[in-house]
Amino acid sequence: MNQDFNLSTATSTTVLELAAVIWQKIRGSEVPFHYVSDTPFEHDVAKRIPSVEKAKRVLGFEATTTLEDMLDEVIPWVRNALKEGII
Repeated sequence: MNQDFNLSTATSTTVLELAAVIWQKIRGSEVPFHYVSDTPFEHDVAKRIPSVEKAKRVLGFEATTTLEDMLDEVIPWVRNALKEGII
């Protein structure tokens, strides 16, 4: 049986919030976060809240790693992969 599951946390994060967190983790608080944005399209998704109930019900899985903790692992991995020419 083919099924799809959302394996994220149920915490909503906007793209702008994500960008600000990544900026702070990479650049620190010394360099102010600044962004430029195009006017959104009429039907752009303004806010996304993942539905994780199916993964919990069917798989017994519930993600517990926070965005902050995940970025603390992913950012150094990406830096190293860039340094080694993997990506």
